[in-house]
Amino acid sequence: LVTGVQTCALPICTGGLASFGALGKDFAATGAQLDDLSQITGIGAQSLSALGYAAKLNGNDLDSVTTAITKMQGKLQQPSTEADKALASLGISAAKWRKENPLEQFLQLADAISKIRNPSARAAAAIDVFGKSGAQLLPLLNQGSAGIRRSEEHTSELQSPDHLVCRLLLEK
Repeated sequence: LVTGVQTCALPICTGGLASFGALGKDFAATGAQLDDLSQITGIGAQSLSALGYAAKLNGNDLDSVTTAITKMQGKLQQPSTEADKALASLGISAAKWRKENPLEQFLQLADAISKIRNPSARAAAAIDVFGKSGAQLLPLLNQGSAGIRRSEEHTSELQSPDHLVCRLLLEK
């Protein structure tokens, strides 16, 4: 850890120990936020962190993703003609989809939406499933589950202590 901090943060940061005090607060706030969002969405904190990273790479943020997932759950989780029709239009079996965990549901929808060739139809499908925020998520959804999972793998690498310290100190 010390080597990573020395090579990354110390030459850049002039705040010294004050930066490390703020760093601890950032870790606690981030952990608390992820825990809260995990309880709201039913998606684990590590997966939410990865979704937040993928969203940030695509011009969004974790709040946008969790808002969209919450809307998705409200619109599609309960069987209804409208919800079943929306899922069927994407080639997804409503009965099977509802048995999946929320992350897998999101990834299945991302796959289905990413395969729509017509940009207007793709935007309409995203809005139909995720509400108005669906259009903003298109850069993320267009990656499909494979692209989102690559971001998740990259996030795991970045969550080593060295990387976390560097990232938080550099964001200051």
